[in-house]
Parts: sequence; C-alpha cells; structure tokens
Amino acid sequence: MLIKFLISLFGHLLISHSITRIAEEFAFPHRMIRLFELGNLFLIAVLLFLPSSSVMLWLLIGILLISLKFFPPILRFFLLRSLRRSLIPFFDAIILSLHAGRSFRTAVAEAIEMQTPWVKIQLHEMMMSIMKTETAINVKSALLKALQEEFAEIDRSKSRCLEQMMALRREYKMIEEFRRRSVQVTHQTRLQAIIVTALYAGLLSFVIVQFGFKDHRTVIFLSLLLFAGGLIWIFLMGKRLKWKV
Repeated sequence: MLIKFLISLFGHLLISHSITRIAEEFAFPHRMIRLFELGNLFLIAVLLFLPSSSVMLWLLIGILLISLKFFPPILRFFLLRSLRRSLIPFFDAIILSLHAGRSFRTAVAEAIEMQTPWVKIQLHEMMMSIMKTETAINVKSALLKALQEEFAEIDRSKSRCLEQMMALRREYKMIEEFRRRSVQVTHQTRLQAIIVTALYAGLLSFVIVQFGFKDHRTVIFLSLLLFAGGLIWIFLMGKRLKWKV
C-alpha cells in the first residue's frame, strides 16, 4: 500500500506539472485549472484504491502523461482555426479605433484586449516582436507570421494606416470567403463519395446474393479494384489541387 501511495503521489506531481504547463501556454482561466487539479487528484485517489498492481498503476499514469503530451498540438490546431475566424472582427476593431484618431499601435493594443485569452497572448507577442524589431514568433504558425509581416509594414509606414488596414481586411475577407466556399465544395465531394460507396455496396451485395460470389469472383475483385482506385484518385486529386486567390 505504501508503494502504491508513493507511485500515486509521484504520478500526481508529474500530471500536475503537465497540466500547469499546458494551462500557462493556452491561458486557461484559474477556475479551469483548479478543476483540472481536482480531477487529477480524484483520479489518482481512485487509482490508489483500485485492486491493481504497481505495474498497472504505472501503466495508467503513463497513459495519462502520453495523453497530455499529445493534447497541446490538437488544441493548438483548433485554436488556430479560431484565431483565423477572429481576424476579421479584430481588423474591424482596429479600423474603428483608427477612425477615432488613435495611432496604429494604440488601435492594435485596444483591439487585442478584446480577444479571448489565448488569442490575446498570440497577438500580443506578435506586436511585441514588431516593436522590438524581432522576427521570431513563439507559435509556429504561417498565419501569424504572415500577419506579423503585414503589421510590421503598416507600422513602419507611419502614414495611411487606415487605408492599409482596410485593404488588409478586404484581402483576408476574400481569402476567408474563398476558403469557406472551397470547404463547402470539399464536403460536397466527400458526401457524394459516401453516397456512391453506399450505392456500390448495395449493388455488390445484390450481385453476390443473386449470382453468387465464387463463379464471378474475378469480375467482383476487378470491380472492387477499379472502384477503390477511383475513390483514391478523387481524394488525391483534391489534395494536390492548389487553390489560388
């Protein structure tokens, strides 16, 4: 029991450290961090009193740590999508402040404060890198790097900031609209592929039931090969197609 207690305590410390690091990176609110900590403590306590061996306890703790290891990239992917969707309202807030007579940096700082915590951190780091004439951004994102270059150019110009921001907004609005329509086309293609697959599966089942499999296996295998090749070709062509704006 003492060994299991020490293992549970050690596992709790490791998991708590991982949770704290993730919370700092993604700017989780303190209430959420406390919930994670309580959940971690409860889970470790449950594992401690389960009728399991020390090896099983180590295995469960390892699974939790590995899950936490893969959690940040997945969360970052969805947060970057959220960042992309929030850019147009972010630009609108900057343009509104510029209309009110504020400087470009002041307008950007005010617009950043209106964002969600994680987005606020990324945009703030981006502006700090511009003001310090640095080129590196902590988050490896092509979206943020491109935005940094655009904002750095506007910041260096010191004039016609409003016109440049409006032009930037139009560009990103067009890209976002194009991306939305391309996603719709992709979803329609996938839906059609699913419908065709269902129809083919039904027809293949009918042929096998009515005419048998053994006597027509060559034709059936050839049909399956051609159908699978057609589906693969469609999806590969969709991935290789380069959309230009």
